[in-house]
Amino acid sequence: MRAVLKWLAIGLVALGLGLGLGNWLGRGDFADQSRQGFAHLAAWQPPKSTGPRSPRRLELAPPLVRAYLRRAIPAGAPRARVVSLRQTGWFRPSPSWPRLELEARQDWRVDAPGLVWSAKLRLLPLFWLGMIDSYIGTGAYLRGKALGLVSVLGQEGRPAKQRLLLRYLAEAPLFPSALVPGPHLVWEALGRGAARAVLTYQGMRACGVFYFNRQGYPSLFVTRQRTRDLGQGRRVRQSWTLTYRHYQDFAGWRLPTRISAAWRPPEGPFVYAEFSVSQLTRR
Repeated sequence: MRAVLKWLAIGLVALGLGLGLGNWLGRGDFADQSRQGFAHLAAWQPPKSTGPRSPRRLELAPPLVRAYLRRAIPAGAPRARVVSLRQTGWFRPSPSWPRLELEARQDWRVDAPGLVWSAKLRLLPLFWLGMIDSYIGTGAYLRGKALGLVSVLGQEGRPAKQRLLLRYLAEAPLFPSALVPGPHLVWEALGRGAARAVLTYQGMRACGVFYFNRQGYPSLFVTRQRTRDLGQGRRVRQSWTLTYRHYQDFAGWRLPTRISAAWRPPEGPFVYAEFSVSQLTRR
């Protein structure tokens, strides 16, 4: 019995040392990949046709959208090419999972659709999942690695481009200059309190409806372009929504500071993530 306990103790110590070493190696590798992604996004040179939106193009938006953009981007607000923010919050892949704490950094290009998202999800005290989403030019991918080392999920090519272009559009209230009508973005009025935005880029198309609150700010984004993974090879197209709350002034813009994401199947909504903005910079 003592021999069994001895070997069990040795095994536990070895497991702890292995997890500790994996954490150390994984954090360094994950940090390097994230830095490279952010640097690539900042250095990317989009085609000239996708340059900054002219303020005169505001007149092409429906009155509801035009009024919102004038409040969200006051006259004289500094322009930005890259917007970067820090996020805290939680995520869960299915209703049966507990909420997993999350810390992330996300950068967007304002002058053309492009983003990089780097996040750490805490699964256990010594076990975490690193996730990087990247959409830059013609390349797009979504990757998840346990301890930043072992690949556990991923998506590339056209499906990743479609998903991330739609995400770029849905998250644009966080960098509202990207919602000014331009070469790739058009708006369509849908009546009181709603407008449809259509973003086309490199042969891809993202479309969704923004609903506005009484103060004239976006409160909800709805689309049916996303496909939900139900596991075991089952995928289904469902309504996907983002909800925006708690608007505040950040670096001269009026932005939502809390965002929640949800699937809306027939049996009722499933909120799977919520984020709070803790810091925002632009350059």
